[in-house]
Amino acid sequence: MKRFFFLIMLHLRFTCLVISKLIIIVLIGFVLVALLFGYFSWSVTTLVILATLILLKFPYLYDAILLKLKPEDYELKLK
Repeated sequence: MKRFFFLIMLHLRFTCLVISKLIIIVLIGFVLVALLFGYFSWSVTTLVILATLILLKFPYLYDAILLKLKPEDYELKLK
């Protein structure tokens, strides 16, 4: 029974991760298009892209924010 719930949670985590990364890519696209048409300044766009790259570079941080967990809790759940 524990294994069944573990597999469900693993599947949900993977699905959530994929969907969240797709949302980030779409948001970057919207920001770049808005920049192209002059809705945002370069500084706002740079901050958004930098924050997105940081979140993509450190998936543990992104999962911790997404799941509202501390990184220590996240590592314990994986073990």
